Amino acid sequence: MLAEMKEDKDIVTAAVKQNGNVLWCASDVLRKDPNIVLLAVMQNGLSLSAAHESLKNDKQVVMEAVKQNGNSIRWASDILKSDQDIIKTAIIHNASNLLHAPMKLRADKKFMLSCVAVNGMCLA
Repeated sequence: MLAEMKEDKDIVTAAVKQNGNVLWCASDVLRKDPNIVLLAVMQNGLSLSAAHESLKNDKQVVMEAVKQNGNSIRWASDILKSDQDIIKTAIIHNASNLLHAPMKLRADKKFMLSCVAVNGMCLA
């Protein structure tokens, strides 16, 4: 019975709206569902850690996760860790999230100027 509940889209949708971390309890199929994962990360950005790998490379999903909690950048794909918009969103509340960006990007003066304009602590 419990396994069936974890596969029920309506139940999982209601659950992740209340607590995004419940995504860890959902079936593998539903952890691949972009709509369910989007709801989960909007409620708790850190639930990106439970998303299927393919959704960790979905810019919309990752952007919503880092908007909700910048620290969720650690679970984004390497490709999206190179995305300037994603990084700048992640550093709004926590400058140390800049460390998730590749060195090549952090060595770019124009990019770094835009980062310190968002969060001066990026200089540290």
